[in-house]
Amino acid sequence: MDDLARALEPLRRPALVIWGRHDPYLPVAYAERQREVFPEAEVVVLDGSGHWPFVDEPEEVAGALTPFLERVMGPSFRAWTGFSCSHPS
Repeated sequence: MDDLARALEPLRRPALVIWGRHDPYLPVAYAERQREVFPEAEVVVLDGSGHWPFVDEPEEVAGALTPFLERVMGPSFRAWTGFSCSHPS
């Protein structure tokens, strides 16, 4: 475990890592490495994305992000946004 992982260890929190498979700057192997730093991380690799998945595949990013936020935040997410994965407003 490197220094960064040790420094972040007390911050064990759910995390969502969204990565573009075709990122020319950061290889997809780094996405899986995030699990070493954030053991509770969910890793989503988008096959049609490069360095900016939110630009390349915004619907897929929203499709991963919204359910994650609903799970992590629960009812407060729906109250805050007025949105539910199963019933969009």
